[in-house]
Amino acid sequence: MKRTSKRMSRRQVLKGGLLTGVGLLLPWGVNAAKALAKKNGGLRARALTTSAIPVSPDPAPISPAQYYTAPLVAAIPVAKPVSSVPGVNSSYQISMNQGSIRFHPDLPATPTWGYNDSFGTFPFGYLGPTLEVRKNEQVTVQWINNLPDEADAPLGLADPNLIPSFITTNGRAVVHVHGGLNDQRYDGGPENWIGPGESATYIYTNPTDAAQQWYHDHAIGVTRVNAYAGLAALYFTRDNVEDRLSIPKGAFEIPLVLQDKAFFTDGTGTLRLWYPNPWIPEAFGNAMMVNAQLWPVLEVEPRKYRFRMLNACQARFLHLRLSDAPASWTGRDPVFGTRIPNSVLAFNQIGTEGGFLPQAVQLNDILLGNAERADVIVDFKGMEGREIYLSNDAMTPFDPSQPPLDPDGDDPNPVLEGTGTPAVNVMQLMKFKVKSGPVVDTTEIPSKIVSGNAVSLSSVKAKRQITLVEQPYIVDGVDTGFSKVLVNKREFVVLNAPSGGGGIITETPQMGTAEIWQFINMTPDTHPMHIHHTMFNVLDRQKLALNPDFDEATDPEYKRYLYGLDGDGNQISIIGDVDPKYLVPNTVVGPLANETSLKDTVKTNPGEVTRVLLKFLRFPGKFVYHCHILEHEENDMRQYMNITTGPLAKEGQAPTQYALDQNYPNPFNPETEIGFQIPEDGHVRISIFNTAGQEVRRLVDTELAAGSHSARWNAGNFASGVYYYRLEAAGFAEVKKMMLLK
Repeated sequence: MKRTSKRMSRRQVLKGGLLTGVGLLLPWGVNAAKALAKKNGGLRARALTTSAIPVSPDPAPISPAQYYTAPLVAAIPVAKPVSSVPGVNSSYQISMNQGSIRFHPDLPATPTWGYNDSFGTFPFGYLGPTLEVRKNEQVTVQWINNLPDEADAPLGLADPNLIPSFITTNGRAVVHVHGGLNDQRYDGGPENWIGPGESATYIYTNPTDAAQQWYHDHAIGVTRVNAYAGLAALYFTRDNVEDRLSIPKGAFEIPLVLQDKAFFTDGTGTLRLWYPNPWIPEAFGNAMMVNAQLWPVLEVEPRKYRFRMLNACQARFLHLRLSDAPASWTGRDPVFGTRIPNSVLAFNQIGTEGGFLPQAVQLNDILLGNAERADVIVDFKGMEGREIYLSNDAMTPFDPSQPPLDPDGDDPNPVLEGTGTPAVNVMQLMKFKVKSGPVVDTTEIPSKIVSGNAVSLSSVKAKRQITLVEQPYIVDGVDTGFSKVLVNKREFVVLNAPSGGGGIITETPQMGTAEIWQFINMTPDTHPMHIHHTMFNVLDRQKLALNPDFDEATDPEYKRYLYGLDGDGNQISIIGDVDPKYLVPNTVVGPLANETSLKDTVKTNPGEVTRVLLKFLRFPGKFVYHCHILEHEENDMRQYMNITTGPLAKEGQAPTQYALDQNYPNPFNPETEIGFQIPEDGHVRISIFNTAGQEVRRLVDTELAAGSHSARWNAGNFASGVYYYRLEAAGFAEVKKMMLLK
């Protein structure tokens, strides 16, 4: 959110200062003894004592001497299953723990939170082991909360004003597999948290194509701080298409988890993670981190590498290039004239959040919003002996009309205003040192990968209008000087409130149908919008028509646009196309070349309508969609959608959802029957696997009409023992176990 003359600087509010327009002195945090309140589904936050919101000190500067002296942790450990039938069924135990990590060899250990498996595979106290699964492999994870039950958890960073008053448990956490298509019970919704000493078992059926997902915390009121403390890690799905490609693999496939952080030293001499407290609209660090190391360096051979990049920053967008050292940057921004990093090596992007692109796209720069991923191949051949830098020049907060960061100026981070902190600190992320000498490299940058996985426009059943608007952030009746962003001008509906919660859910798609969602952004910032439980195609973006009578001094920001003027920031219509009178003719722009595959997060620019096409295939239930700038999501830029099954099926009609029945009889000898239901026509496969994960029989592999079906298996020629059967249909997969007993 941009500051205007009507809003105090974030630094002023953080340090305490005059509230504009009210003439009151409110040192933010000192007056927290009041019953500060935020409406949240009709609820008020609990009364606080002064110590309940510790005011963050200024972040400490990081010495340039620490640049590029820490080796990159290139091989993030992979979680080990407790039991596994390879490619069919695996079980894990993964705990959430408090620990510590040295973010740089020259720095002392910093208290953190992180994940680990039951074998202690992950030796760090931050992030967690990577989960690697096969497409349609059924994975069971017991998530165990070993976090401390401490006030203001995690690590004293929580702001109780963002926590509904009926929640009194500290150390809450829940895991969301971002990019997963899972049952509501296992989606890791914000209200499904578990407390310290508790556990929850989730089942993931992994129906997606090969792709990079990630898993992270999603507990209501503490998502942003839990993730910042370290509860985030990688999750990869593999499949046969990926196996067949001659792309870099093994040691030459390297994940890059990109984050910004800041630190301070407390009164005991402990180096701690700095995070702004109480809440401010965006949190930016002054140090860049890759795979939990500050400004790391990686030695590479002069050959092709595959990098799986994830923007895991809280609020910072990343405009990435492969460039020379900052002192040698000679490029100039064509609009603002600012010196910018020069591109010396191209990215060859082959995938996004939902899997592979139809073909590789060569790019000199890549813009990643929060939670977006880019699967890229970089060829270092011809760069022998050189040093290449991964650089960033995205302004904070980001919108496309802003100038880039200035390497010759100060960091515009509002918390650092006036401190003389150079912007170049956050404009460099890591360094690649290219070795000399010939190497044998048989890998390729594929020209064509897949034919595409787009949702059909012909299947669209509804078009929805969704508004993104700013509202003043009012606490205890006092304007804090900040704005918060709302979806559809409504605060988040809390479903589990003792009173039953408040508010309404207007997004009610029907399972099995496709819809077009129109994000109408009437704020000054670009928002990375993430929709749970679905993948989508980006269709286009179009400019909103301006309100010629907009008054900068008195009107809310959304009234800058005719749509916001007529709808007062609300949806003018829940269903239907945006009326052309609210749009600028001839400004429709299609998706970027690297947005042509399935995605789960989309950049929605200010003053534009962004249209996405999505289909709800898997499970009914209530799932959230939200901005993935975590400070926005937490206060209060998220809403539930309710995926319905539609009218109940009557006798003779097709089922309303996919289902796989338990075989009967079970145990059996030698014949058993497997029942299953499919709600739409399509290709169906039922396979039988042994305990080694080998497919021993394919019972069904054909086109079937919607309805209830069954298949029989005669196992007369098979040995007694445990077998698994799997149903695959239209992105749905489920595995069950049966016993042959002769």
